[in-house]
Amino acid sequence: MDSKDIVRKMGFFLLKFVGILLITTLVFVGGLMLGYGILGGGEPTNILKSEVWQQIYNYFIP
Repeated sequence: MDSKDIVRKMGFFLLKFVGILLITTLVFVGGLMLGYGILGGGEPTNILKSEVWQQIYNYFIP
């Protein structure tokens, strides 16, 4: 195993890691939007606003 193989394997590992992280983030944001929009009765894109997060925070931690 030479250095070229090691770099190639590290690159592939990093690519998989970043891909999984990106997909996880997209699924998480999609779930938040779905839950807030359909179950919560709000506008789905509002979940991305800081005012909504402040309101949620104040609800649980007064």
